[in-house]
Amino acid sequence: MHAFSNRIQPSQTCGPFRSQARVYSVVTQEIDASPSWFQGIIDYIGSAAFVIPLIVFLCLIGFYFFALSKAYRKSIRILNHQLQLEGKDKQYLIKRVTEHEHRLLSARGQQSKGIAKVQHSHHDVDGLSSRHSATSSTQITVKPRDE
Repeated sequence: MHAFSNRIQPSQTCGPFRSQARVYSVVTQEIDASPSWFQGIIDYIGSAAFVIPLIVFLCLIGFYFFALSKAYRKSIRILNHQLQLEGKDKQYLIKRVTEHEHRLLSARGQQSKGIAKVQHSHHDVDGLSSRHSATSSTQITVKPRDE
């Protein structure tokens, strides 16, 4: 920008820079008219003693943020993989719970068939059907769990 603004000759008839030889001359005139402490700061900012450490510092900051973003990308990849595994685990557990429920229901169904057979056999034995059926139904009654 400095090289470009230094080459342009301002218009001599109009514009804010008409009395100047170069556009950048306004900036140098304002710096020369400023207090000496401000001129010292501007001179230091323009020196190699400030610019080179600034460039090194900015490169280090850039490298730090690059490494940080790489670490975050790796963490995101790991977390996405863990989410996928949790989804698979959840599906596996749901499948296992469903299979277990089916086994329990089928076992209860077989028990209820067995209870019915036992009750029928008690009805036929010795005419004591009412006492045995009440006893066997209270002993073997299975209540489903509230879930």
